[in-house]
Amino acid sequence: MKLKNILILTTIALAGCNKHTTLEVGYETEQEAVVAFLKDNRGVLKSLTPSQEMLGWVLEYDGLYYNTTPFVGELSNQISTEDIGRPSDYKVVGNIHTHPVPPKGMNCDFFSREDLKASEQWHMYLLSQENCNVRFASNTHYRSGTLLGKIEDCK
Repeated sequence: MKLKNILILTTIALAGCNKHTTLEVGYETEQEAVVAFLKDNRGVLKSLTPSQEMLGWVLEYDGLYYNTTPFVGELSNQISTEDIGRPSDYKVVGNIHTHPVPPKGMNCDFFSREDLKASEQWHMYLLSQENCNVRFASNTHYRSGTLLGKIEDCK
């Protein structure tokens, strides 16, 4: 009984810690911050289930770009900058998220309609775990976006 109470309290405590923390390392370009986020979080990527995505943000401050700690959540089309722990003068410029490996015969190496709608507000970066492609979209309706390259060992 006591162990169950501890687990429930731990779950409640962790559920309240969903904020993305802005990391201290600045990068010269937005894309460098994205690549660093994806490479630094390979362990998280490899632990995702088929019903989970990893999400992060790119922020700009004083000519440098910063990324956040990752957040793992269920597949969702809901994104919000309210959970980013950051100084008020850091501007949110990009969203980084993953699409999981789909069931055999399916493909998810493209932006969803909701992703493209969000690209009207922020730059969108997508890592498709089925083939490790990294894509970019900004204010477009082109679901493939722009292929930026691949991240090795992403699944």
